[in-house]
Amino acid sequence: MSWRTTPGSSTQCARPNIKNENLNTLLDRLEIASGDLIFLHTSYSRLHAFVDSPAALINTLLARLGPNGTLVMPRYAWHLDSSARPWQGYSEYLARRPLMDLRNTPANIGVVPETFRQMEGVVSSISHFWPVSAKGQLAEQLVQGQETLDHAYCAESCFGRLLDWNAKILGLGVTLNTTSIAPVSDFRLEHNIFTPPIPGGVIDMRGRLHYTKVATMRPEAVRQIRPGRLLMEKATHFPFVSENGAYFFSYLANIYHTAAVEEWQKIKQSPGMPVPWMDV
Repeated sequence: MSWRTTPGSSTQCARPNIKNENLNTLLDRLEIASGDLIFLHTSYSRLHAFVDSPAALINTLLARLGPNGTLVMPRYAWHLDSSARPWQGYSEYLARRPLMDLRNTPANIGVVPETFRQMEGVVSSISHFWPVSAKGQLAEQLVQGQETLDHAYCAESCFGRLLDWNAKILGLGVTLNTTSIAPVSDFRLEHNIFTPPIPGGVIDMRGRLHYTKVATMRPEAVRQIRPGRLLMEKATHFPFVSENGAYFFSYLANIYHTAAVEEWQKIKQSPGMPVPWMDV
């Protein structure tokens, strides 16, 4: 496997054989350390060279993070048709608004999130559209109070907290466009890509029904947002590896947010300038 890191990364370039590399070596190169707060996005089909099962991947990460670390994953249920693009399922989910039962509604966006949400000690946020699962030191604090919010990306949302706590975004087998934290920047910059508050029902792990009413991303925004553009063009100081279309990376959440704020200032000075992280 050929390893490529972005300019400015502290990870040294090397060219080992992927079959001789294990998951811990990859995590070393991605600078994942004990005590980290990690928001993980995965494509398990691209990880078979590293692990034998989703559970093995999760357990390796938890062991590396240790008792002071926290692992967070998406727990979304809106990828209704695995043969279609995710944003199409999101649009249908938004229209139908099926009941979200955190006890048994699958995390249908991937086998790793689905495995994680069923593990002992994992907690989930009470959210209809954007629930997350978490385990570790900050897990309970992260998911607390989500059922009371009126916006999915406000400061007290899981995503707002992950940004303010400067979580590491870890991508294994996904592209740089794969991140759920990016819309927090749009919210803070008053870039209107959101719906009015929309009702939804959530059953928590104790069987209690919660009626939520939350502003979320518009379906066209889910389809159009391209945070990878800023990450590749503006934020070069993080480990990034590519091989045969598979990507592996980690970066601090504030790296993207800082780049978005800088670009937004240019937009304010030049009315009509397109938003660089939106594909319109």
